[in-house]
Amino acid sequence: MKPVEVDGVEEWKVEKILYKRKIREVIKYLVQWKEFAVEYDTWKRGKNLENIKEVIKNKRSELNIFLFSFLIFIFFSIYFLLFYF
Repeated sequence: MKPVEVDGVEEWKVEKILYKRKIREVIKYLVQWKEFAVEYDTWKRGKNLENIKEVIKNKRSELNIFLFSFLIFIFFSIYFLLFYF
């Protein structure tokens, strides 16, 4: 696959953001590149990924939905344990 030109700079397309980490106040994302194998996934600083804000936003939404679902599961598990045992 060839890179895409954005504002005169060659850039590769992002398939999705796999993970986010923060080390010494620096946010980095594990990026899966479109049409590349898993071994080419790389960690990139958030400031270097300014053209994929929508992808990052979608990943945040996925994480929020997962977290909300997990909390509901925990709540009902505790409820069940307290009132049915």
